[in-house]
Amino acid sequence: MIKFFRKIRRTLLTENKYSKYVLYAIGEVALVVIGILIALSLNNSNDHKKRKVQEVKILKEIKSELDFVLNDIKEDIVGYERNLNSTEIIYSSILNQEDYTDSLKRHYVNMFAKEEFLASTSAFESLQSLGLEIVSNDSIRDGLIRVYLYIDKAANDHSLTESIEQLQTTLDPHIQVDRVRLKSDSARTWINTWEIPYTFVNYESLLSDDKFLYALIDLLKMRRLRVFLYGQYRAGLVWHIGNVEKEINRLENN
Repeated sequence: MIKFFRKIRRTLLTENKYSKYVLYAIGEVALVVIGILIALSLNNSNDHKKRKVQEVKILKEIKSELDFVLNDIKEDIVGYERNLNSTEIIYSSILNQEDYTDSLKRHYVNMFAKEEFLASTSAFESLQSLGLEIVSNDSIRDGLIRVYLYIDKAANDHSLTESIEQLQTTLDPHIQVDRVRLKSDSARTWINTWEIPYTFVNYESLLSDDKFLYALIDLLKMRRLRVFLYGQYRAGLVWHIGNVEKEINRLENN
């Protein structure tokens, strides 16, 4: 092809057909420019396809991770609501100066239960390392940033644990290790639970302990707040996961 163009050039020059040569030269330059533009267009098209494949891949990883977090939050809410109910029952019994009964035993156990939030952020960290701009949809990108801020906040919120520990501190003077139960528990089942077997030294003194009641009220507030917040997190996650799923379908079908 190159030899062909050279031959035409020589023919035009030797025949002194300069005007035709100029037109030919312009045409040759135009062909080169068109070729470059086509090559750039193909290259951009390939880059766009690769970028879209990468975007879909990372969004699927994000969705899978958020699904995991959502399932953990749903399970946590069940525990939070159960433990809140037990805390409400203990609060009512203390406030009304009710005698201790065996039916309160499990509620004391639940009241001191410490739930663990399983935060997973590896997919979002991968997105950050690639660059957040890989997510082309601005609203999806901004939504993911907010979601993972909530996840980080939930994972680092130790206020409930601190409130439980404070209540435990005020309870300690009123209890002692249940040695009878420990001796009768040959299978040592207590090892596999959060509960440390104890009995009350003097339950009446606990009923009149204002420090315990104050700490109990604080825990009750924390548990109510935790149930509310996790309900909000659950609703938010459902909404954002739905948006991510729609975006994945849009990218795959365009």
